[in-house]
Amino acid sequence: MPRSPRSHRWLPLAVAAAFVLAGASTALASTVVVPNDPSFGVQWGFKNTGQSVNGGVAGTPGADIDATEAWAVTTGTSAPVVVILDSGVDLDHPDLAANIWTNPGGIGGCAAGTHGYNVVPRPPTCDPTDDLGHGTHVAGIVGAVGGDGVGVAGVDWHATILPVKFISATNKGPNGKLLKALDWVLRIVGEGVNVRVVNDSGTWGGTAYSSTIADRLQQLSDKGVLFVSAAGNTKMNLDTSVRYPCSYQAASEVCVTATDQNDTLWPKSNRGASTVDLAAPGVNIYSTAFAGDGYSYMSGGSMAAPMVTGAAMLALAQDPTLTVSALKSRLLGAVDPLPSLAGKVRTGGRLDVCRALVGCPVP
Repeated sequence: MPRSPRSHRWLPLAVAAAFVLAGASTALASTVVVPNDPSFGVQWGFKNTGQSVNGGVAGTPGADIDATEAWAVTTGTSAPVVVILDSGVDLDHPDLAANIWTNPGGIGGCAAGTHGYNVVPRPPTCDPTDDLGHGTHVAGIVGAVGGDGVGVAGVDWHATILPVKFISATNKGPNGKLLKALDWVLRIVGEGVNVRVVNDSGTWGGTAYSSTIADRLQQLSDKGVLFVSAAGNTKMNLDTSVRYPCSYQAASEVCVTATDQNDTLWPKSNRGASTVDLAAPGVNIYSTAFAGDGYSYMSGGSMAAPMVTGAAMLALAQDPTLTVSALKSRLLGAVDPLPSLAGKVRTGGRLDVCRALVGCPVP
């Protein structure tokens, strides 16, 4: 499937204050970058003005990840690759197509022009087309093309998105499929693909511990790959209950739960003062949808995790030399502490992507 040529898409932006291309970082203190994507106004997780979204749900100004401040530092780069380990992605979505990874030929046993991998059928195929919708929504949060005058913006406007499908159209993702997906990711890393972050937003109650999957997560860490996972939406305390993959607690893993427009833990969100690392916006999140190349609202930890994944990609765009441990530390240090999260997540805070970037003054 041919893809549109990739560019950095510095298209017209609505800029508050002067955008300084060179000079001291203090010049950024009064600078924000607002994309011209027409639906950006309802992406409250990036810029919360108290606006009403999804039928009239209002929020609290400032309860967001300070994305517009972060974008004054960097809007991302195509160099690092992010794997969306999910139900696949709508490869032709007009807000995603230009950012989808394309196989140059032979990587992972797949032909030139393919765009990922699919372990759901037997045997697996090289077509990770979404047939559920979950993965497309997640991908848009991480890396929908920003500043192109279309739809929405992702956290990283230029992210290289590599879909690996292990969740079926019936919303099942057993350990055996996850293992095959992780094995393929490790294979392509060994073949030179610059995968730096894997986002896995899939969680299912009753999924058992797997020592083999725990081993694969360690192997990803050894290869310099961060693993971002969703905490789940079953009102559980993961300090006393288990929910995989978060409960693997791998050294390279970041476990994320969801907050709402008022910086409050979503009632369905899982928590854990010793097991869930941080929160991120995850309620009434507007992103890409696979049906009709459209857009939709969704809620849950599945939407919060890609916020953190996108923040990791922006940090890597600024400093590609970050080790996986340094990247994880950067993210866990990049939170706004909130009383509503004290004792509920390890950091006691909600993601602030501006804090994850050097020289980005938090408003």
